Amino acid sequence: MKLFVKIILVSLVLGIFLVFKFDFIGPSAIMPWQEPEPDYIPLLTGENLLGEEHIFPRDFKKPLTLLVIGFKREHQTPINTWISTYEKGDLDKEKLDFFELPIIYEVGMLKRLFINNGMKLGIPDPEQLKRTVTLYMDRQNIFDALKVDVESIYTLLVQQDGKIIWRSKGMVSAEKIEALQSLIKSYQPLSAP
Repeated sequence: MKLFVKIILVSLVLGIFLVFKFDFIGPSAIMPWQEPEPDYIPLLTGENLLGEEHIFPRDFKKPLTLLVIGFKREHQTPINTWISTYEKGDLDKEKLDFFELPIIYEVGMLKRLFINNGMKLGIPDPEQLKRTVTLYMDRQNIFDALKVDVESIYTLLVQQDGKIIWRSKGMVSAEKIEALQSLIKSYQPLSAP
């Protein structure tokens, strides 16, 4: 009887997704770890909420990228202050790209599928879906490498080669925006070797 109920529930959930033409995205892979150089981000591999794979810093397209890193569901409110700042154009989008990186502990494939699709359901903006790249990994590695902890969000301004040139803890403030604007304005892109 229990098996029958489970089959009915799974069929019902799948039916709802089909009726609303919801596109599933894959479960994302668990990221392998490579120790970074000091003051550089580690190699980060994940999928955005449209199911497209990203490998950072390799996939950075602009001279600078703002990475906003969160670890808990409650972090979304302070993360949203950074998203809003970027979307309003308070920072120079010509030189700057933006990604939100939810970093989640290693879980099984089915749970990753539900987490990714649950986040996708909560974000109506296709551009934000594109800029949200979920990373599944041993979070202690990232805590140690970036000198961060699970209790706050962190914002990193990163060059195309992965070098961290500015960092902040917590939500946006006028002082942080001013510091970022000054750095972005004066930044000289890396020259080709």
